[in-house]
Order: sequence, then C-alpha cells, then structure tokens
Amino acid sequence: MTVYHHRSADIVAKHVLQKWRGDEWDNVIISNNVTLASCPADFPSPDADFEDFSRKKRISFEFKPHTETKRGMMTGLGQAIAYLKKAHGSYLVSPSEIEDFNMETFLLETFNEFIEGKLPVGLIIYDGINLENIRIICDIHPSFAEQTRELTLTKEPYWCWWRDSPPDLSFKLGLSALAVSSKQNRSKLVWDHFWDNYFALQSTRSTVENIDSDVFTFDMATKMIPFETLKKDLRAKLESNQVTNTAALNELKIKGWGQGYLENNYQNFKKNFTIFMDHINFWDENKSLTPLGLRFIERYTACGNDSSKIIDEFAQILLVEGKHDSLISDLESISEGMGVIRGNFSYNKDLYDALDKKGYIAKNPNRTSSGARKPFQSEKQLWGHLKIIKKNGNTYFYKNKGFIFDKERIEFLVNEFYKNYADVSSHIDNESRHIAI
Repeated sequence: MTVYHHRSADIVAKHVLQKWRGDEWDNVIISNNVTLASCPADFPSPDADFEDFSRKKRISFEFKPHTETKRGMMTGLGQAIAYLKKAHGSYLVSPSEIEDFNMETFLLETFNEFIEGKLPVGLIIYDGINLENIRIICDIHPSFAEQTRELTLTKEPYWCWWRDSPPDLSFKLGLSALAVSSKQNRSKLVWDHFWDNYFALQSTRSTVENIDSDVFTFDMATKMIPFETLKKDLRAKLESNQVTNTAALNELKIKGWGQGYLENNYQNFKKNFTIFMDHINFWDENKSLTPLGLRFIERYTACGNDSSKIIDEFAQILLVEGKHDSLISDLESISEGMGVIRGNFSYNKDLYDALDKKGYIAKNPNRTSSGARKPFQSEKQLWGHLKIIKKNGNTYFYKNKGFIFDKERIEFLVNEFYKNYADVSSHIDNESRHIAI
C-alpha cells in the first residue's frame, strides 16, 4: 500500500483535535469548542487549520512525514513560525527520529531555548510510519492566551467548497487571470475578463432567448447557459403581456449584470466560482495563478476536448488539494459505526451531525442556517460528475449501506495527483511526497 502525506497529516490533525475537544490536552489557548477549518489558499498555506470561536483563535499545523530529512525539518520550523502571520498560534508536527537522528531531543532543546514563551509555537511528536504515540512535548506558553490580535476566521469546513462549476470554468478563469496584467483591482478585472470573454458574452445580453456561453459543462459537448432561469421567467412575462420587450431587457440587465447592485447573477456567480478557485488553491489572494493553477492549465490544455481525461485532472486535484479524499474517508468511517442506516434524508443529516459533533465543520455559532441546500447536496453532485460515487437509480443512497464510493478509482486518482501535481502542491513537501510500503 502507499502512505500519502495528506492522509498522514489528516490523521494527526484529527487525533489532536479530539484530544483538545475531549479536554484530554488542557490548553489555555484552545477550548474544547475548537474545530477543523479550511486552510487559506494564499501563501503560506498550512497542512491543517483549526478555529476556536469561543476564544477567537486560529491555530495552524505544519506536518512532516517520518521520511523527512533533517534539513526539511528546519524548513518545517520556519514554516510553523511563518504561519503566525495568519494565525494566533501554530504547531510543528515531527517524527521522533529522522535518519537515525534523535529529532525529538534536538527540537525540544531548540524550543526550550529559543521558542517557548517567545513565540506561540508548539511542538508535537509521533513515532514511526504508523504515527504512534502522538504527543505534545512543548505546548504554546499560557502567556499567549492574552494576545488580542484580531484575525478573520474562515467559518468554513476543512474541505473544498464547490457550487456548479465544471473543469472548463476553472480553466477559463485561469486564462483570464493570465490575461490580466494589472496588479491593481485584480479581483474585478479578472472576473470581468472571464464574464465578458467566456461566460456572459455580449450577444446574450440583448435578448431573452438562451444563448450558449463559451464554457463547457462536464461532458465537454454542451455549454453553460448564462441567465437561463432569469430568461425563462422573463419569456413567461412577455408571453402573458406582463412586460414589454424593453422592460424585460432592462430587468435582465438589473438582475443579470447591472453594476451597483449587491445581488444579481454577476455578483452571485463571482462569489460561487471564485471561492472555489480560492479553496482549490488555483490562485492566490491577488488572483494570480499558483504553481498548481499553472500546472492545471498546462495539463488541461494537453487533454484537448477529451472529457474523460479532463475529469481525471479535475478529480485528482479536488481529492487531495481540495481534501475531499479526507471527507470521503470520514463519511465512510461514520457510516460503518452507524449500525442501522435510516432513510436517505436522515442518513445525510446523521452524517452532517456526526461531522459537526467531531468538530470537523467550522461555522459561526451565531449564524443560523438558511436550509437552502441539504447536507452534501453539492458534494454528491460533484462526486457524481467525477465518477467517484456510485449511483442507485436517481439517487446516491443505498438502503442499509448509505453512500458507496469507488475506492479503486479514488486510489488511482490520488496516486495520479502525487505523480502529476505533488511538486506544486501547497500542502505536500517536495522532498517526501509519498512513501510506498
């Protein structure tokens, strides 16, 4: 089998999380309400992030595998310190031995002399490839509990957020990011380039009839249709003489792309589609493509219009960089422990509640859910497109089984990611991408 960096990091992060939430590891910085959260897309990006709304704290992890080099551990220490730019505290996670060298002793001496009480950085140690005996040997000093530095908490789950965007949309957004050279107001300029050149073409803005965009859906044969629902409603109003053609086109502009409105298709699509680019780490905070985003553009182009190859490219990144591999593993583990699996709706809710109870869903405790989307509605849709979940008629639910994932395909895609993208991933060390055992 293969031990992958992202899976080992995930195991340690969730082990530590349960110790904190169960009050087994008392810590004045972190309460038992701490949760896993999404990692920031921009540099530097940690292996795991935690948020504590009770104490308004953000904590980052830098995980190093047991095959790491001594030089790599020094890099890891620097990374853990650098995470303090965007976190209230951080932890370096290290194997106890590296190359027959006692790394635990060396790091503990270093922390005791130069870090403890001076920087809010802790040290976590584990033994060997099986991640045994995970322990904190130097915790963040209690004096840092009083720091009042305000940082924005993401309030977002640890896995990549997705809403209806096919691979070609990410590709075209990437091309727009490359096309815009200005460093000022890039967010708007990049989105406007995509909107004007690929999505909401000028021809579709002057009619209530449907006109294709230049963005392919998952099948790479049909194209997305902008304003489709809005135009359908406007055509119905025209047919019943509720509005004139001029009035219909004016409403199309206001609800479609008109500037100065807080909510319309232009604003909503921008939010949904660009957030995904953030979460998948295709671009940085300035909407400039990351090495991962550039590699995707390069490999996507080489696929031509082969939908199968393009879906594989998209899926391998989504699973590892987007952490859906970890989410799927969590859902399978929870399902195995359920015993009797109830109906489809109850099953989805039970899964969500179980993740929430474990602290795997970061969310603002003062925010109420709109209930607009059912638990995992978008995720199931995405997994179906990527062919990593099995369908049972018109549903993904199997009686007395729940979800059934294509584990063989998932393993193939994860392995492909490590071959094709690991060297440009923000979460994986170049010196030790995976360990075959």
